[in-house]
Amino acid sequence: MIRMSAGTLRAMGVCVTLVTLLVGCARPAEPRSAEPVHLTLVTYDGADTPGGALVKHFVEEVQRADPSITITPDFSGAPHEPDAVTAVSSGTADLAMVASRAFDTAGVTTLQALNTPLLIDTTSLANAVATSDLVPDLLAGLDEIELIGLGIAPEGMRHLFTEAKAVTDVNDLRGTVVRSPQSEAVWSFLTATRATPIFDDSMSYDVSESQYDLELKFDQTAGNLTLFPKYDVIVLNEESALELSTAQLESLWTAASETTTWAVATTDSDAARAEVFCANGGKIAAATPAELEEWQAVARPVVQDLRSVGTTADLIDAITDMKTGIDADDPITNCAGAGAAESTAGPRLNGTYEFSATPREIGRAGIHDEAFIDINAGDYRIVLENGTLTRTHHLTSGTRAGEQESDTASYTLNGDRVTFRWSPQAGDYTEAKVVVQDDGSLKFTDWVEGWTEPKFLLLDKVVLSYWERVE
Repeated sequence: MIRMSAGTLRAMGVCVTLVTLLVGCARPAEPRSAEPVHLTLVTYDGADTPGGALVKHFVEEVQRADPSITITPDFSGAPHEPDAVTAVSSGTADLAMVASRAFDTAGVTTLQALNTPLLIDTTSLANAVATSDLVPDLLAGLDEIELIGLGIAPEGMRHLFTEAKAVTDVNDLRGTVVRSPQSEAVWSFLTATRATPIFDDSMSYDVSESQYDLELKFDQTAGNLTLFPKYDVIVLNEESALELSTAQLESLWTAASETTTWAVATTDSDAARAEVFCANGGKIAAATPAELEEWQAVARPVVQDLRSVGTTADLIDAITDMKTGIDADDPITNCAGAGAAESTAGPRLNGTYEFSATPREIGRAGIHDEAFIDINAGDYRIVLENGTLTRTHHLTSGTRAGEQESDTASYTLNGDRVTFRWSPQAGDYTEAKVVVQDDGSLKFTDWVEGWTEPKFLLLDKVVLSYWERVE
């Protein structure tokens, strides 16, 4: 089959971006029938990472929108992010989810505005860009490598992490080796600081360019020095698109749009992730205003080079205009400012609580998965203290009856609504209205569950219903 470009697809009447789909475009006179189709999706990200959660959500949304489409994700299927770009552009995979930063290694420059150093520096701005009318222009360059951009989703803000002392001064990077995923734009900036960027875990490095919820080696960072965000881009191979009906293509675009909406609504803010980072022993420092200006000075020639290519200057200017119209997130300058203790949770819920969940109660809630019932049934003891939840669970059902589990989570209180963040993974949270009873016990209603599977919300109505205060 002759490979066709996005321009050819347009000539055939096939929309090539979600936005043009929504505002309308010509349809083929005789669209292909919606026969069952199986697609493969490759990604560098593992199944248990924030990126993996985005892939899972996209696959679920596609299946919900059109059961004739089956997608098999290949988590960690690419050794590096550029390899995922190569796999999907060559047709080895039909779909891919790849960080925006990686596409410039294949010559796509329209996405570089997303990783322009020090431009998009807050969660609020990152979310606004992902849902703005700039998205078609950002994705336009994918046509050059025979891909169709379905959408982008924000994942997290990137910082510099190290071991002994947080990197606050740009000179702190001079002569260091920085672990950073491959990207022409990002590596140009790191090179301008006189650091050496690498992405090879067999080599030693001094600094890690990463996110609060993904950094595993180092525990020091400057919270108010945000380099750029990580965006995940969902792309479709053009030749694979020709094998789909118009309705199936629309289902993919709809699912990508829903995934962006879900990511914006459920992905933790940088401050919330910093809170968990601090709770796990991390330390946050702050760059001074003078130090921040030095970072800007080093970034300027790099930004000027990016602006000289294609439409990047227009995109950077548009994002800068958006930035002036968005209330800035409070800068994170230490662990107290990241979270929370008294500022986000307060003493109001502090205490020790107990409750039990029997297999029968969980079953009556509408859950019929016996294994799921067994691992959640039991006697619970919950300690809430200034934003940290400690949970002890005595299992009472199934093959593990008699065992005990303990874990911790974080929580925040906003008015009468409490949000429990069970782990840094995107979507792993539960929000509910909480009322403190006269005896100090807690009653929960009006649940919002981060996971889309119905059984999780049904479980909330049992295990997050009434906690009796015992201490």
